[in-house]
Amino acid sequence: MSITITRIESQKRRKNRYSIFSGDQFITGVSDQTLLEFNLHTGKKLTEKKLDKINEREDYLRLREQALRYLARRAHSKREMKTKLSQKGFDSYKIIQIIAELEQKKYLDDAHFARVFIQDEIRLKKTGPLRIRQKLREKGIDKELAEQLLHLLYPEDLQTIHAAELAQKKVKNLTAQPVAKKQTQLANYLKNKGYTWHITGHIIQQLTGELSDERE
Repeated sequence: MSITITRIESQKRRKNRYSIFSGDQFITGVSDQTLLEFNLHTGKKLTEKKLDKINEREDYLRLREQALRYLARRAHSKREMKTKLSQKGFDSYKIIQIIAELEQKKYLDDAHFARVFIQDEIRLKKTGPLRIRQKLREKGIDKELAEQLLHLLYPEDLQTIHAAELAQKKVKNLTAQPVAKKQTQLANYLKNKGYTWHITGHIIQQLTGELSDERE
């Protein structure tokens, strides 16, 4: 069984999309890309199988459009993209296809994503390496890749500088209480920021004088 296209109208509210009619019956909506790919025109006959292929192609194009919309906002890891597209209800097999396509075109690149992510965490938030590792793991970044980039981008001396800066600010906000309690609060704060005790221990020791300020 086949149908004949009798009318093709551009959609008023959606640019580059068209409505396909057979007689007075609406058949489907397609993008200009699908219109060209399938050579759709008035008088063309469509079998049920061909119509299924058209609709399948449209589903894939909508999936790609959504993925590109996410990437326009910011870079994503492959796991992030897969999760977001799944939450939108797209078919899992098609998601695998679009991720492969975006990866092939370098729109999705976990190595590039991880590098930019680490640099932003260091520069904008002064996040410690432990916390950065955790975030990268949650985003599906390979452990070995994460370690290589952290070793390259976050040397120990820079970690020490950032931890010290955070500690100095935190000390000013600690209320009057025993020094030991202040030290514990400061240690926990830096730990939550992602710094190792190897880094924070020396900093807390250096700040002991400020923690025990007699003006308390």
